[in-house]
Amino acid sequence: MPLLQTPGPAPDFATHAVVNGNIGHIGLKDYQGEKYVCLVFYPMDFVYAESITPFSNRVEEFNKVNCTVLAMSTDSVYSHKAFVKASRADGGLEGKCKIPLLADRSGKISKKYGVFDAEEELPGRLWLSLMTVAPLDIWSLAACQLTRSLMTP
Repeated sequence: MPLLQTPGPAPDFATHAVVNGNIGHIGLKDYQGEKYVCLVFYPMDFVYAESITPFSNRVEEFNKVNCTVLAMSTDSVYSHKAFVKASRADGGLEGKCKIPLLADRSGKISKKYGVFDAEEELPGRLWLSLMTVAPLDIWSLAACQLTRSLMTP
């Protein structure tokens, strides 16, 4: 799937999320005109904890530069909640997640951002990707998508 052209308007979204261990709702418009948003798309819970942990561990540094980090996969909020609580031995985050985990169950948001791989077998149809959205709703690709061979745990 081709990436969106940058710079350009960021595709809007609103979805359920796990924030501080609780289920809530987050939309891109919650940050519009106020903060940069770093969107981290990852394939699935319990396998890609190492993709989330560096962002969570450095959330204060992102906050200092007026940036919010949001992580998203096609897992449900219930999977995200269990992922946050699970031990490292079980592939989880041991309750140490300082960033919201957004649920894109249908893949609609991921498709808008060009990171959904419809040919990939379920689960984990997302390419591991990182994007930034500026306060004025202009987004740019901050890091290249990783190939499937690099995504293998």
